[in-house]
Amino acid sequence: MTVKKRSLLAMLRGVFVATTTSFVMGCGGRATAPVAAPSPTAGHLECKSDDAKDCEVQCNEGSADSCSNLGALYREGKVVAKDLARAVTLFNKACDGGSPRGCFRLASAYSNGDGVELGPTRAARLYEKAVTLYAKACDAHDSSACAGLAFMYKEGRGLSKDPAKAVALYRAACSAPESHGCLTLGKMTRDGDGIEKDPAAAARLFERACQYKSPEACEELGLAYRNGLGLGKDLTRAAEQFQIACAAGRGFSCTQVGLAYDEGDGVRKDPARASQMYQKGCDAGNGGGCYLLGLLYKPTDVAPGDSAKSAALFSRACDLELWPGCQESGLAYYAGQGVPKDIGKAATLWSRACAQHDAESCSDMALLYRNGEGLEKNPAKAISLFTGACDANWMPACAFLALSELLGDGLPQDTEKAVALFKKSCDGGAPFACYDLGLLYTSDDRVPIDVAQGRSYMQRACELGHKDACTEYDGMRFAGSRKVSMTKQVAGFRFGMTGPEAVAACTRSRHQADTLEAGQLLCSGAADPVGFPVETVSLWFCDGRLCEVLVIRDSAGKTESELQQDMSDLKGQLTARYGPGVDQKGAVAWGWAGASGVVESKVVLELSDQPKKVVAILYSTKAALKRYAEEKLREKSNL
Repeated sequence: MTVKKRSLLAMLRGVFVATTTSFVMGCGGRATAPVAAPSPTAGHLECKSDDAKDCEVQCNEGSADSCSNLGALYREGKVVAKDLARAVTLFNKACDGGSPRGCFRLASAYSNGDGVELGPTRAARLYEKAVTLYAKACDAHDSSACAGLAFMYKEGRGLSKDPAKAVALYRAACSAPESHGCLTLGKMTRDGDGIEKDPAAAARLFERACQYKSPEACEELGLAYRNGLGLGKDLTRAAEQFQIACAAGRGFSCTQVGLAYDEGDGVRKDPARASQMYQKGCDAGNGGGCYLLGLLYKPTDVAPGDSAKSAALFSRACDLELWPGCQESGLAYYAGQGVPKDIGKAATLWSRACAQHDAESCSDMALLYRNGEGLEKNPAKAISLFTGACDANWMPACAFLALSELLGDGLPQDTEKAVALFKKSCDGGAPFACYDLGLLYTSDDRVPIDVAQGRSYMQRACELGHKDACTEYDGMRFAGSRKVSMTKQVAGFRFGMTGPEAVAACTRSRHQADTLEAGQLLCSGAADPVGFPVETVSLWFCDGRLCEVLVIRDSAGKTESELQQDMSDLKGQLTARYGPGVDQKGAVAWGWAGASGVVESKVVLELSDQPKKVVAILYSTKAALKRYAEEKLREKSNL
């Protein structure tokens, strides 16, 4: 599992999913049914809170609470098109009809300027009216009204804040078969909000509210069972509670059921069922469900996926304000995966998520500022963002910051600080930080050579999924120095010769020499050191001296089996010359270690695509291996 997915699951599993405010105000998010108000219009039924058609009928029939519910739908844009002015009209009608909830919502509109001009004085009067209506109904033993009045005391709306009185009213509401009083009292007890913190008592209150048919309480009970808060940890019972809440439309719980099937927590592992539940959670408005389903559709090295579906799901998660969804959506635009490539759009999405403290998005923004992609280049801003993301424990950001320290890129060069940051990042599960440490300890003179430690870090990087690290780790298994050293001359070219000398050696035998780029020479048809026909030889120079040679064998017209036979024959000849090699996933390598244990020269035989399949032998000196390590480090700084 990736660092990113582990972080997201920890976030999803650590969230307590509803706020007291939301159930009273009915303001969407993860909350469900609002507090029921007293019914001064007896004989008129209150509509179901998400049934716009029935709410309109009941509102026209005189049900003030139905007018309030319909207004909430218009305010949130659920089921009907969002219309704040229409919502205010309905709240006004509800309040005039004696609905305390309607008065509360109308007061909130004036307090926030939603559909009306800000009116603090009007809001205060309306809150006072809501308190009066709630108190009257509570005195008449309406338990839901007692819960509403408790909220007013808890938040100090329309009267002075009084947590003790709020607790007493919630307790009274809970003593009757009223789920919201038990639910909110459970949250306060769990969090120590106005009452002594007691997870076990909170779990009992959630259980009672769940029995009173509160889906949100069942959800909270599921969290308590899964996290072992006040109850013995029980993943099976947790999954059962989440399924109850999901069936009642709780998107968060549907996502939790999906996670249970994905991980096999309390249920039999079932990826197909997990996908269905993530979709159900997403459809119900839970960003985590959209995000996790997007990860399932995202193409990987082992599965083609569906980049268009993945991008759409990440975009939906972002719209639902799950900030990792914005990060992934930005990545899709940056890479042009499933959407047209648009670095500016990626920057906008990452900026939005970074502003909400999504550390990975801040790290991505840092890379854009560092490289001047889609944004004006700003090294100081990049360092600031990397630092903030690292402080927030996004480990790849620590690795990028380490590279800046190591290379003196935007910061004073400081190897000691760089190594400390690499270690923090590697310990936190960032594979390329472990890989870079492996290179430093085995190939770089900026730190004391420590082959054992370098191998350990490279092994860790390989275990974390870094493919190059696996190859490097295999290459570190050479035991001591070999009796026979690597040849000093390959295909007529002597290591250490200059570029002009190499051109002369190539053309002397009437072969063609072509300069491909600075520090590299291509010689076609050069002599062969082992005995097979040669197609081309590529030469690389380190500080003007030949340090690496790639011999590409002539493969014209050869079948796969003939190429495999060439590999076998060459392996036999090289083994006869140098001794046993080390298998490296389709290649064979021979290496020579110095007194420190660092591999100082290397020969690799492989069958590769360039673009056609060819058999090739790469001869690398100490200078080439050091250059390779430096290039790998700089690759990371320029991602």
